[in-house]
Amino acid sequence: GRVKPNRMYQPIAYAWNQIREPAQAYEMFCRVIEANLPIDGLDLNYIVLGLTEAGLNREVDRLFPQLQRLIGTQAPRIEAAWNVFIYHYGCLRDQQRVDVLWAMVMDNKLLPDHASISLMIDTCYLMNMDRLHDVFDLVKRHHLKLDTNNYTSLVECYCIQRKPDEALRVISQVMPAEKVTPDKKLIAHVCRLLGRLQGQTQLEALRHYCHGYGSPLREWYDEATAQEASGQVLS
Repeated sequence: GRVKPNRMYQPIAYAWNQIREPAQAYEMFCRVIEANLPIDGLDLNYIVLGLTEAGLNREVDRLFPQLQRLIGTQAPRIEAAWNVFIYHYGCLRDQQRVDVLWAMVMDNKLLPDHASISLMIDTCYLMNMDRLHDVFDLVKRHHLKLDTNNYTSLVECYCIQRKPDEALRVISQVMPAEKVTPDKKLIAHVCRLLGRLQGQTQLEALRHYCHGYGSPLREWYDEATAQEASGQVLS
């Protein structure tokens, strides 16, 4: 008779991944796929992330069609799978794959989450700043509200592109208008980046904004600039 699919394949694949044996995890996950056992976006995310961290790029390429299949079936948590692939191919500067992934979102085949937005912004400064307006259009289209992590990615994007005035505008104008308060990490991060750019004018403007805001931004700014001046690593 017909052999039933082994439902232990999936937990075994996870176990291999957990002990940082991504090649074995990949092999077992392929058995999950071959057995036509159900998987969702988070399952794919978990395996691909392990492969990415191990530099097993060919194995990631072989799993890419599974993302397209899951999107076609509207599988749960598909954005988690999309996120890990855009992270992987963005880091590799693989323009062809990134274009395919970008089209999936822009064509409304899946709804991005906050992590997706940050990853799209990261891809812009890694590969193509001209696409940043597409991210803003996407946010408006789906009535998404950016969170602090998204704004951190945006500020970093502008600083890396040597646009400190835009970075400052996001913190002092855009975020207050959207009622989003910078966190300690963002203040520390932008102080470090502006310091590297020697953006003294922008740093002074940021100081004025943070001190005008009061606690806790005032203390975060003072701590960040003191650490930067002393050469300490900001946390």
